[in-house]
Parts: sequence; structure tokens; C-alpha cells
Amino acid sequence: MSGMSKNPYGGQKSLNNLDDDFMASLFKGELNVEQAIALRIIKMSVRDYLYFGLGRNGVTPEKFLEAYYYLYRVRGNDFYSWGDLRTTQRYRGMDGKLVSTTRSLSPKEVSWRCFDTHYNLCALTDAMPMKKFLEQIKAKREAILQANEKQVLTYMDKYRTQEWKRLTRRKGKHAFPRVSPIPLLVAPDDVQAFARLYLFGRAPKPASVGKASSGRRPTYKITLFTGLE
Repeated sequence: MSGMSKNPYGGQKSLNNLDDDFMASLFKGELNVEQAIALRIIKMSVRDYLYFGLGRNGVTPEKFLEAYYYLYRVRGNDFYSWGDLRTTQRYRGMDGKLVSTTRSLSPKEVSWRCFDTHYNLCALTDAMPMKKFLEQIKAKREAILQANEKQVLTYMDKYRTQEWKRLTRRKGKHAFPRVSPIPLLVAPDDVQAFARLYLFGRAPKPASVGKASSGRRPTYKITLFTGLE
């Protein structure tokens, strides 16, 4: 599995060009720092959701799950969607020793890490309602997978084989799924079933951003939604 896939984004753009648009809008005063950070988190999450499973493009199963939960499952105003609020911070002290501390996030901290907060922070509802945006992202994900199904299955098989070799305890042989995994790769709500596809097992971690603001509709909003209509 060395090197990058020949078609790592399924014939689509990587979305990395949006970073230049965000920075340009920041320097023009169309965005504040918090909005620029929020937009980059949204961009990275959309990229990780859309392009996972096509090959070695930098998007791991963990990143894909994290992106899916960020976009579709966790909401800043829904306490029941938050899950475990504990977070661990690691750093090296002045003596060079590694220090690890665990604490619980406050409701405000959790809210500022959520997609709906970021979406409203950047006034993206002016360009497209959040529900419609998510529906079209999901439809685009499904279309990419269907158009590149053979590539997706080949990569999955290689990934599983590699992970299987790394396991210290193995029983029998890992079996490739007999039904199409595409629905699970679009909406991985059954985390255990998804994990079995790739033989991995780490929990996703949320991203964070600062306080809210609003503004007019600059060029980056048009670019962000290109290809979704």
C-alpha cells in the first residue's frame, strides 16, 4: 500500500484550493479568524467524508468516522448527541517529562466544536440551508462510491489484509463482506460493522473553534458549494 492512489479523489477536486480562498477572505476582512478556522474544519471534514475509501489519499477510517459524526450526528444544541465529554491533554513539562491530564469539557466548549455552530458562525445558511448542504454532501459521497466501486473494494481488501497481518492474535481468516458495503460507507451509523470492514478500532475526536460572528457573502461561499447543485 505504498504511495498514493492513482485516483485518490474519485475524479473530484481535493478541496485544498479552498484554503487559499479562506485566507484571501481573511486578509480582505470578509472573515475573522474564528470564521476562517471554522471554515477550514468544515472543509477538512467534508473532504475526509467524501474521499475516504478510494485509496491512499491521507484519509484514514478514523478520520472518516470523525468527519461523519461531526457532520451528521453531533449537534451543539443536543446534549444527548455529545457522548463522552472527557478529553485528555498531553504535554511536556519544563523537566522534559510527559504530563497527561484528563478533564471534562464544559457545555460551551462542546458547542463550539460542533458543525452546526461552525455553519451558523460563518453565516453559510445565507448560501444554503444546513439540511440541504448535508443532503447533497451525502448524495455526492454515494455517487463517488458508486462510480468507483471496484476501486473502493480493491482498496478495502488491501487495507484489511495489511491490518490482518499486523494483528498479534488472529483466529481463522477475515472474510470480505458478501453484500455491498456502500450504504455503510455513506452512513456508518453501525460503528462495529464499519470497523469490521477495515479492522481498525480508535474512537473519533472532535475539533474546536472560537466564538461566533456574522458577515456578508464573499467569494469563498460560492466556491464552497460548487458542484453540489
